[in-house]
Amino acid sequence: MKSKANNKKSDVETLMQGQGATGARHMGDVVWLSMSGVEAKRADIRAAFAQHGLPEALAPSDPSAEAAFGMAVGAYGSGVEHGIFLRRVDTKTKGSDVLLLHTRKVGGALDEVQTVGRVGVTMAGKIAVTKNPALWDFRADQVVSDLTSTFDSRMERATSSELGGAVVAAVLGWCGGIRLRDRGNVYWAHSAGAQEVRSLARVLEQFGTSYLAVLPVHDNAEARGAVQRAASESFACELRDISDELAKFSKSSTLRTSTLERRLEEYEDLAQRVDLYSDILSGKRADILAGLEAAKVAVRKLLSESDSEAE
Repeated sequence: MKSKANNKKSDVETLMQGQGATGARHMGDVVWLSMSGVEAKRADIRAAFAQHGLPEALAPSDPSAEAAFGMAVGAYGSGVEHGIFLRRVDTKTKGSDVLLLHTRKVGGALDEVQTVGRVGVTMAGKIAVTKNPALWDFRADQVVSDLTSTFDSRMERATSSELGGAVVAAVLGWCGGIRLRDRGNVYWAHSAGAQEVRSLARVLEQFGTSYLAVLPVHDNAEARGAVQRAASESFACELRDISDELAKFSKSSTLRTSTLERRLEEYEDLAQRVDLYSDILSGKRADILAGLEAAKVAVRKLLSESDSEAE
């Protein structure tokens, strides 16, 4: 963040150098997220990230056409109001298809289902419709209109949950953060990411009433003890999740090489986050890194076995 005057330090620089009201070193920030139900154009969100000096890659990623269509189908609901029901079709080709089903009462019971037509998304990312002329009517047109409208919206606009998810991922990854609660949007961001956290807060301010609250914490014995406990528990939880996943990997017969390679990268990123907290974790740092190294060894072994089977 640029200072308002060339001879003045920015607020973040003041925090980092321990020149706040307490005079103590800035340890980091407690941050919590509150998201409104606002939606925003994906292009506008990327522009906001760039405007505040954040990589556009941190913004919500664009969904595939198949994913956007799946969201549209999920949002459609039961279809009772139209008398048209959706059923997915298993296809061997790429693209998502569903059948439009029309229910007709026979003898007072819903015991006959006829195919009205097919609607789906092509490999080119366009909605495609195939009609059964004998059964297609205005209700089917309305269903297709609803699906198309939601599909177009999901392709162009990000939901508040997508934006919130991107901000949380940035706090935990880009800003070296940890979770302070198993549930709930409360996190700790390391002082190394102080500038980025405040940039994320300014991004959210541009979209509805969503906000990222930032509470600076300066170094003292009580704060250090609380952060040490939170960091230790957070990393221990991640190690348990890794151990559980590795147990599943060892039993899987359809494990992809790309998945294992991605896990190695994730373990390396986690190790770098652990290093950020080296002065707080003290002796526990070595145990956490040893656990990560054991996980890497296990993944490399699975990779080796996968290569041997391929030969």
